[in-house]
Amino acid sequence: RRSIELEPNGGFAKYMNLGQLISGAEALGCYERGTALMSARAEVLKERRAGSSKLSKAAARTNHEELVELHQQMCAAHCAVAEVFLTDLCDEPDAEQRCEAAVQQALSLAEASPAARAEALQALANLRLSQSRRVDACTALEEVATLTAAAVDSGDIALLPTHEFRTTTAKLLLEAEMPDSACDVLEQLLLEDEESAELRYLAALAAVRASDQEAALRHLEWREEQLRMRPTSECAQELQEWAESFEQVKQLLQECTATAAGDEEGVGSDRMDDAE
Repeated sequence: RRSIELEPNGGFAKYMNLGQLISGAEALGCYERGTALMSARAEVLKERRAGSSKLSKAAARTNHEELVELHQQMCAAHCAVAEVFLTDLCDEPDAEQRCEAAVQQALSLAEASPAARAEALQALANLRLSQSRRVDACTALEEVATLTAAAVDSGDIALLPTHEFRTTTAKLLLEAEMPDSACDVLEQLLLEDEESAELRYLAALAAVRASDQEAALRHLEWREEQLRMRPTSECAQELQEWAESFEQVKQLLQECTATAAGDEEGVGSDRMDDAE
């Protein structure tokens, strides 16, 4: 806040950083001010690009790279604005319209960067789910999952979306009733952090919903093993904090197993009747 007071027009990063630390209308104001400063800088870069014949190749390349990075940051800012209207300011009369506008702005800035496009599409999916437009949300999430998988396959850590972003992707995939895709995202995350209680819970839940009872049981047994073998570890303590959630998954798995057994018994009875 002090840096903003001292130099309100000197750089956009401080507005974006402060916006992440606060909430509601105050956060929105920070994001909008930061976006305005970024837009002004982008115009300067575009004017410079228009006169690129006067620039050296190195200067032109630097100008282009800065503009691409700026568009990525502007995309992230618009996604942050959309999130504010989906959460803190969701009761505002024009919240849905302003959220839609922010998402569309993000999408328009995301074409040059797969990471930025994934972020914008995830914001779109979140909005569509809030509007009960599941099919549209699924379409957006499918592309997010594809872009994320491509980043993983590339082996380039710089291209990989953050752990937090991919965890949110998995949650949205579950909300959109896409458990198989959620399983794929979560299995990769567990390779990077196998002791996360939240990821282990989400993976077990996704497996149950995907009718992969074996995988769900594996995740639940992993938890029990950690509690038994390392009861005082930080991992075990975190798993204990998620005990209620894991119990719900366990009950859901038992119900699914019972249903599957009943279905098999029913099929067997039908076959016996046919044989008679």
